[in-house]
Amino acid sequence: NERIRKDKHIKISVVIANYIYGMVAEILENYQNDHPEHRLLICEVPDKAEEQRLLEQKTDLALITGPIFSNDLNYRILIESPDYLCLPEDHPLAQKTSIHFHDIQNEPFVTMNADFKIYDCYVNHMLELSCSPKIIFNAASLEAAEEVLKRKKAIAMHNVQYHLSPEGFVKIPMKEKAQWRLQVALHKLNNSEAAKNLYQYIIDHRSEIHLPNET
Repeated sequence: NERIRKDKHIKISVVIANYIYGMVAEILENYQNDHPEHRLLICEVPDKAEEQRLLEQKTDLALITGPIFSNDLNYRILIESPDYLCLPEDHPLAQKTSIHFHDIQNEPFVTMNADFKIYDCYVNHMLELSCSPKIIFNAASLEAAEEVLKRKKAIAMHNVQYHLSPEGFVKIPMKEKAQWRLQVALHKLNNSEAAKNLYQYIIDHRSEIHLPNET
């Protein structure tokens, strides 16, 4: 009987970007409590993989960070937040009130690896400046990125998702860059009423998304 009852749940598969679960845990838990007939199946993946899974219709819904490039998805921006540059407090740029990409074109840089959109953000801005990227470490985790940042006295981008806070470093606002953003997305061909219901619920209850302190 227990197995039969479990089988009656309507399952909704959800992918979320790395390092955002704490921001969206409340809204997902509240939805589950409000809709006990639904079962959320949550999977965490790098942000590039999120969009691809949704396009391949391997998941029902995604909470996607960074820009969305496909016209095959319906999506809504839920929240935005500034980006910063994280650098040693004794760095010559540390006294600036804001930093542009041209200010850092010759600086050793630590970034998440190419599975993450933040990697493309840095690389593409460097190429727009006709400058070779100066990446000294491609990280697979924030813990590794922060360790290298401290040891090498390098610089990195920081935001509410990729939250770096090594001792002896400061964070300066970045200019000429789109803000970090979180979106809820659904494939236009998805006819699941349950998935559509969750999509609208997240839009309507986006005040339940909680960002960490950016600075």
